[in-house]
Amino acid sequence: MKFRKVGNTGLNISTLSLGTWSLGGATKGKTSYGKISKNKSLNIISRANDLGVNFYDTSPTYGFSQKLLGTYFKKKRDKVIFCSKVGLNSYSKKKNFSKKFITKQLKDILSDLKTDYIDFIKLYCPDPKDKNLQEGYEALIKLKKKGLIRHIGISLNSPTDLLKFNKNFKFDVVQCNFNLLDLRIFDEKLLNHIKKEKIGIIARTIHCFGVFTEEFLKRKTFFKIKSKIPVNDHRSRWGVEQLNSWLEGAKIIKKQLGNNRNIEDIALKFSNSFDFISSSLIGVQSLDQLNSNLKNNNLSILSKKNIKDIVNINKREFFINDKAPKRTI
Repeated sequence: MKFRKVGNTGLNISTLSLGTWSLGGATKGKTSYGKISKNKSLNIISRANDLGVNFYDTSPTYGFSQKLLGTYFKKKRDKVIFCSKVGLNSYSKKKNFSKKFITKQLKDILSDLKTDYIDFIKLYCPDPKDKNLQEGYEALIKLKKKGLIRHIGISLNSPTDLLKFNKNFKFDVVQCNFNLLDLRIFDEKLLNHIKKEKIGIIARTIHCFGVFTEEFLKRKTFFKIKSKIPVNDHRSRWGVEQLNSWLEGAKIIKKQLGNNRNIEDIALKFSNSFDFISSSLIGVQSLDQLNSNLKNNNLSILSKKNIKDIVNINKREFFINDKAPKRTI
């Protein structure tokens, strides 16, 4: 495993880290990756630890995954770095960034993780205009002074949303989408801000919700996709047109870079290729998927030519904004 510093925090985290949304089992509505047993999830967490992963991202909304992390790492707390989120307890409820809610939620998070402090806590995709946001942020500052939080960050709906927060908000880390067909973070003003403020970036959706996998690329199209994806799988919320657009874009990239290369590997190496990315979250539901993602050659980077080819392919827009489901997760 290789490691990188998270912004100006002084913490070193694995360049490939484990996101645990997929390990929390089915949650109400179209808000998860479906069923998975606790034993299977624990085995994946254990194997990730064996392979050198030291950064684990979770949330109270991710089913039972947060509690599993607390159970597994109870006697190894000093060996791992935990990251969770505040502002939302359930996808069926509204976000709440009030001081009272956040203070109570942090207490519950620490209880789940069986720890007396958390390394990173992030505001959960807030609207910059939320009337309670300043109050919630100030509550986190006070909790940090008490030693319950080491660093404060934010999870964003869109990378450029970071520029919408006023100067009263200081974030050590930002979590946002970044992948082969989502280059929104390349906004010049945004990158300059990240560099100036020395903010660590945690990249998510590296495999675009599982679309950038060889299994999905075998499909010619996603015709009648909703009949093939379990109803409680959040990907069933995306329209066929959008899924087909991502599928087409991934196939174009794979062909350009060489059909003998797995799209999963290309996606991981692409994210690794940028120094401003502290770590890339992977989401899996099997040991085979985990082992494939964490093989040694996926810790390397793409050539400059490969990166240029991918950027040029993205001159065509593969994200159909008006077809996106209402953002709740």
